[in-house]
Amino acid sequence: MLLLIFFISFPVPSSSPNNVTIISASSTSIGVKWEDVREIDENGVIIAFEILYIPLETFNGRLVSELVNTSASNRTVTLNNLEEYVFYNISVRAYTSVGAGPFSSFIIQRTSEDSKLCNVLCLQLVLVVMHSNLVFLKYLHIVYVLHFL
Repeated sequence: MLLLIFFISFPVPSSSPNNVTIISASSTSIGVKWEDVREIDENGVIIAFEILYIPLETFNGRLVSELVNTSASNRTVTLNNLEEYVFYNISVRAYTSVGAGPFSSFIIQRTSEDSKLCNVLCLQLVLVVMHSNLVFLKYLHIVYVLHFL
């Protein structure tokens, strides 16, 4: 009696999710959306997605990157607790039970800047000269003269 045992193993997805796009952005979050991996490239059942986001600036001298995992039924995610006014590289890949497929091409998105006037003035206001009752202020390359009585 001859017993043959075959193991069928599907490879990982051979392409990345399609049409990765930004759907929203605030000063501390970015919403990301994507479409399925092409059916011919799935190579099994997609069980999860992984989102990689990397700030293009370093914080405290070190580069930070994080991965966010989501279920196979989810095609959107909001990345929270991001740094204000920072560019992020964002990419998505799919998983089968065998492992991960390739990441999508990176898209770059910047978080917005809070529009609090005081923050802008406090950061960009430079005292140039103070002379008797005149104060010269430089703000965004424009010199203002304030006269105090």
